[in-house]
Amino acid sequence: MYDEKRRILQIEASEIKRERFRQQGLYEKLLCTDCETIFSTFEKHVDHVFFKEFYHQETNRPGEIMIVNLDYAKFKLFQLSVIWRASVAKHPFFSNVALGPHEERIRLMLLAGNPGKFYEYGCMIFGLKADPGQGFDLIISPDHGKIEGHMAYRFIFGGCLWVYIVSSHSLSFSRSNYFLQESGTLMMPFFKAKEVPFIRTLVQQIFHTK
Repeated sequence: MYDEKRRILQIEASEIKRERFRQQGLYEKLLCTDCETIFSTFEKHVDHVFFKEFYHQETNRPGEIMIVNLDYAKFKLFQLSVIWRASVAKHPFFSNVALGPHEERIRLMLLAGNPGKFYEYGCMIFGLKADPGQGFDLIISPDHGKIEGHMAYRFIFGGCLWVYIVSSHSLSFSRSNYFLQESGTLMMPFFKAKEVPFIRTLVQQIFHTK
């Protein structure tokens, strides 16, 4: 979480200890210059469509929108780059992300600029709303679990909850319509952050350590 000086406030919810301020984020050297340049193209697209030209339509379900005009390849490759980097990183913050044999497959997809089919390593994105007048500028260490028998990895960043389905049989996932579609559309439901159970539990743990 950033403070008023744009420093990161790093809190270890599992331990009672003094909070640590960092001038910037958590860094670890992972990529060569060429790969950094490639990944930055994906990142710029996501930044542009999320924060500059956020084209979307209402759906017939309350609290849900459909984002349109996405570049399927760039957006999907950005998603893949996030989970792949988390898997290869050595920092304890990402210790819950271990893709096993999927790690090498995703690496080859990134090198080839191949986003794969919409159901391959699909990611559901949920918008998180704060109370009026408040922002939601929080990054939580990713974790993992199972959904419908598929391995799932859960990230929070950019004011959203990102849920990746990592499975060799993800085509059978019943909610694959919430993955980025090859047509360049993405269904995004919104929830109040404090109503998401694991976020509420985390906040309670943080304040319990005060």
